[in-house]
Amino acid sequence: MKLNEALSLQALLVALSQLDTALPSELQAEVQQVGDALARGRVAAVAAIDNIVNRHSLLHQLYQLAHLILEQRYQTWDQPRRPLPLEVAEEAIVLEQTAAQTLTAADPQAAAQAQLRQIQGASHHDTKVPPLLGLVYEVASEMQAKITAVLRAIERRPLTVENLCYALQLPVDQAKALVQYLWNAGYIATTGSVLPRLFSRLRRRGSSQYQSTPFSASVSSAQRSSQQLTVDFPAYFTLTAKGHFHLHPLVTAGRREGFV
Repeated sequence: MKLNEALSLQALLVALSQLDTALPSELQAEVQQVGDALARGRVAAVAAIDNIVNRHSLLHQLYQLAHLILEQRYQTWDQPRRPLPLEVAEEAIVLEQTAAQTLTAADPQAAAQAQLRQIQGASHHDTKVPPLLGLVYEVASEMQAKITAVLRAIERRPLTVENLCYALQLPVDQAKALVQYLWNAGYIATTGSVLPRLFSRLRRRGSSQYQSTPFSASVSSAQRSSQQLTVDFPAYFTLTAKGHFHLHPLVTAGRREGFV
């Protein structure tokens, strides 16, 4: 298995486990076809993953974010001390078999989530986890932590992508990917306050790279899920009600129960 094939498989498993909306039936069927091909030993079928994820906005953004984090992990792998897991044939086969089992399930998303719980349970009981599968769990956990960190930062005050990079020490590409996903998923919105609009006009006068039009906070969730946010534009982002509930589900639920 080549590095790009392992990256694609791992990123897909992470993205499926984090996606909180059901895949359309035709895309789910194509995911299952990739799994079936893997079960038959046809690793080349991994090439179809990009075409699948590119047709679902939220899945694509989660996949891209997972891919970026995985690339960073592989670049910093301590190769002088130990080989990449891909260089050990048995470990690559474990990834192929696990991916095949997950992707051919009746519900690949639920299967990916169950696989992560299984890896988590094994690690908690000091059971050896194959490195390539352990990396899937680590990246999913890192994504969740970064999503929460971004939401908490924006909850305190409106922030731009540049602000988030500085405050959370995020690479620019990851910050953009996080904001794109959170905006499309409806967890954050662009603010309509006067200061950000004034600031954006001043920036446009100074540089041609800011000639984009910012997205309105009033865009519907259906429109937002299919639009590409121009995150280079110095827009300020605020938390939505959905984003607040994501951060405080128990508090919100407790308040509701108090009114019953």
